[in-house]
Amino acid sequence: MIDLNKTRSMKTLEEMKRDLTSFITDPIMQQIYVEDKGWSIQDYEDDKEQAQDFLDMVNRRMESLGRYLAKKDNVINSESK
Repeated sequence: MIDLNKTRSMKTLEEMKRDLTSFITDPIMQQIYVEDKGWSIQDYEDDKEQAQDFLDMVNRRMESLGRYLAKKDNVINSESK
């Protein structure tokens, strides 16, 4: 699994969030699992649940990194005054 604490770029996290959200919400994914891959609906549901858990972690990391970057910007701005 990816260590999100080592991810220092909002852009990377936003891309992960977009991809995970797409996987979770796209109705054609279940069809791809069953028809194209020959996997079961349960496989899809399990992966969807895992993707939702990872999306929650990505959202928490984005919030955390956002707070850190805001503090960093405040420090830089106060030093330049």
